[in-house]
Amino acid sequence: MRGGTYNAGGSTWSFGSAVSGTVSAGVDDMAGKVIFKTYQNEPVKIINTSAGSADVVKLNCNYMWLWGVEIYDNGWTNRNISTQTNGCVDIGNPFGNGCKLIHCVIHDGEQCIENLTGAVGSDKFEMYGCITYNAGVDQSPLGHNFYCHHTGSTVARFVVDKCINFASFGLIGQFYGNSDHVDWFDILENIWFNGGALSASQSYSSQMVLMGGGGQPPTNCRYLRNMLFGSDNNTRTLEVGFSSGNINNVEVGNNYHVGGGNGAASFDINRPVLPQNSINVHDNFWRVSDGNNVFGINNGGVLSYVWNNNEWRHTSTSGFDGLSWTSWKTATGLGASDTQIDTAPVVNKTFVILTDKYETGRGHVCYFNWENLSSIAIDLSAILTVGDNYAIYDVRDLVGPVLTGTYAGGTVSFPTTQKPDPAPIGGFVGGQDPVDTAPFFNAFLVRKT
Repeated sequence: MRGGTYNAGGSTWSFGSAVSGTVSAGVDDMAGKVIFKTYQNEPVKIINTSAGSADVVKLNCNYMWLWGVEIYDNGWTNRNISTQTNGCVDIGNPFGNGCKLIHCVIHDGEQCIENLTGAVGSDKFEMYGCITYNAGVDQSPLGHNFYCHHTGSTVARFVVDKCINFASFGLIGQFYGNSDHVDWFDILENIWFNGGALSASQSYSSQMVLMGGGGQPPTNCRYLRNMLFGSDNNTRTLEVGFSSGNINNVEVGNNYHVGGGNGAASFDINRPVLPQNSINVHDNFWRVSDGNNVFGINNGGVLSYVWNNNEWRHTSTSGFDGLSWTSWKTATGLGASDTQIDTAPVVNKTFVILTDKYETGRGHVCYFNWENLSSIAIDLSAILTVGDNYAIYDVRDLVGPVLTGTYAGGTVSFPTTQKPDPAPIGGFVGGQDPVDTAPFFNAFLVRKT
């Protein structure tokens, strides 16, 4: 569609086009949902030029699906300005129920995603297979790729699933409110990197992912199967709980984190857990440099946390809640099924994330190049079928693929180089171009063409 009227109850195909200004739209039930979708991957953009003073997309509605759209603020001339707390996508009160963002590219907002108190109260909000980057400004409180709080319920969850989120002035993921609830978040199988990497004034100093509020603790939240690469200069790669209340019913499981721990614990349980057995920490991998801190825990003494099968890569003599590994296990009674290893891995770790819930032939890939290879062979059979034509993009550049071809089955050789980091609209501040993550780490979009 190029212009015209958007009608409820069906799909709107959008051909290569751009819409300027702030967009508000929506309907009120699933039967009347509007699906705003790109046609055959033609580029469709929703843009404003407000430099953070207005939202680009305002979801004052329910059951609106945005699919394959690029959303950004093109008005910045300088990112060293004060914050204005507006977003690329803002979910209004009491809206967002049944809304979905599917395979969207969202970047260069004050926040990329944010919501108002009361949003998503009766049905699930889902963000699936999206890519976010370059949120914020360089004056406190910086701005974040996500700035979301939520009350919700078991049927009204706030779901961030299989997205790639990178390059921020502030936090990459801030699931937080000054006084609002931080409840019923599902943060699932996402790739996170370069948190705080754009800030010249506070370079790499923010938490990367925060789940907890100034007035309310996290409850009924899940952080599962996430992959995160942080700088050794980052502080917390995951902080659970912030400054108020008792954590309740939180699961942190099957995550793979590398980095952080500078001046604070890379994994920080920063509020008491009550009851203690309502937190479940299991099957996680954390590699933290020996001079930094692995984890911190607010509760003291012998603990009844559910805590199993984690792997901690860090020297045993320090970094475990201020103690050695052996002393911490004795003091808390935890860690019997965990593994602690002094050294970094020597075998590469790769992840292939299938993102085909709505479109076949799509996926995300990332690697951790512990072997320091010049290329890495990765099996793409979960994403592609033999005979599929494909394009593979470094997520820093979604226009020019790094690899194209016809899939013959088995592995494809991925480069351990990277594209240049996308400059924030308005330019890098003080020349603060993020440090390259390659050859050790990179993330990719794989798509059948």
